[in-house]
Amino acid sequence: MFRNYLIIALRNLKRNLSFTIINVIGLSVAMAISVVSLLYISNEFSYDRFHINKDRIYRVILKSESNNEGTSITPITTAGIGPTLIYNIPVVESMVRLTDPRECFLNYQEKSYPADLMMYADSSFFKLFSFSLLIGDENNVLSEPYTAVLSKSFALKLFQDADQALGQIVKLNNKDQLLVTGIANDPPIQSHLQFDMLISFSSLYKDPQMHLGWDGGHNYYTYILLKDKAGIEQLENKLPPILEENINYKYRQYGESWSLLFQPLNQVHMYSDFSSDIHTRGNLRFVFILLTITLFVLFIACINFINLTTAASLSRMKEVGVRKVVGAKRLQIIWQFLTETIILSIVSLILAFFVIEIVQTFLPSILDDQYLTEQIRIYNSSFIRILAVMILVILFIGVVAGIYPAIYMSRFQAVKVLKGHLGTSKNKPVFRSLLIVFQFSISAILIICTLIIVSQVNYLLKQDLGYNPENKLVISLSSPSTASSYKA
Repeated sequence: MFRNYLIIALRNLKRNLSFTIINVIGLSVAMAISVVSLLYISNEFSYDRFHINKDRIYRVILKSESNNEGTSITPITTAGIGPTLIYNIPVVESMVRLTDPRECFLNYQEKSYPADLMMYADSSFFKLFSFSLLIGDENNVLSEPYTAVLSKSFALKLFQDADQALGQIVKLNNKDQLLVTGIANDPPIQSHLQFDMLISFSSLYKDPQMHLGWDGGHNYYTYILLKDKAGIEQLENKLPPILEENINYKYRQYGESWSLLFQPLNQVHMYSDFSSDIHTRGNLRFVFILLTITLFVLFIACINFINLTTAASLSRMKEVGVRKVVGAKRLQIIWQFLTETIILSIVSLILAFFVIEIVQTFLPSILDDQYLTEQIRIYNSSFIRILAVMILVILFIGVVAGIYPAIYMSRFQAVKVLKGHLGTSKNKPVFRSLLIVFQFSISAILIICTLIIVSQVNYLLKQDLGYNPENKLVISLSSPSTASSYKA
């Protein structure tokens, strides 16, 4: 029976070729937009999922309440918090302190190599997080002062072969000498922590000007790893006396007190809304806006699909009448229409992937953003999930788009159909008219929003900056020696 439905459906689609082409093109473009959007959204919510202990890792958030300045909440903490937690609270298994990623340059064989993302990190970095080391022992690569781990891509800039980097001496900002003790794989794109180079945190203790206690030097991010099966409430219950002993006894006389909050690792990228944070954080509001637009585009495509299918089906009334005369039941006619719409949906999805592949050849030059380009590649870690979702979508579209014309056409009596007595107003598809109104309303809203955004962007691009930017360069002075010689 299904084979018969399939053969007849293919014949009808071939006979109405112009209708088939219009429907497939419209639906495939909408699906292509939806796939790209869903890939981006899926990647945004997949940040930091690759860490083995992701469910036990938390970032420490500092909450400061002041009578004069109100309440401030920030992920930037002081250096003394992490060691105190691990030494005084048994459920804390490990901790890592990191500095904010910063620019620097390395000197090697009388050449300078800029690094955009350098961080100081505790020796437990590779034990707490699941970043992989190509060369070196995770237990001691950052254990000694003035030791460094380079990312593979950055190591290849300095050395012909990453294997040659181990044991080499490089100079940081033409000042401190660093021993390369390890080479790490480049961090995955779905990581809010990105680095070119890690320097041992113990190096900071060699600088007498550094503030590494509880009440000075707000420059660090602190991450903790709880022991297996330990709950965060076990940590929170022990905090008040520790905070009182280390900081609040001193600050209370000035009308200020501290408390600590703990942010799960998988929420750092998407659910952070702090004024000072690592630059790779996501934008939850933008993701929801994009998801809403994606759903609107799919709705418009579905409605357009339904309207075209319904309009085409009206020309097939006599065919339906003949089928009923020769014994076809209403359910069989419904299945026939559903088969045709599902075939159209499947063809549209296949064409959508071809459209995406063609567009993605131009994405790097258009976006000029490596991370964003990689996030919306079809064949990434999210592809199987997205493909499963889109298969469900095409089945949904096929059923929704086909069920209305199928029911609408199958309910007519064969005698009236063959005599042509279906022109009365009561038989006009009112539902289709409502769909058209809804479709044009959503389209108008999206077009207006697009015009507003384009207008705003053009305003920003053409607004007078107050100076002539032509022939002006911005040069990063990432070391004390270059900063002191800025005139030269």
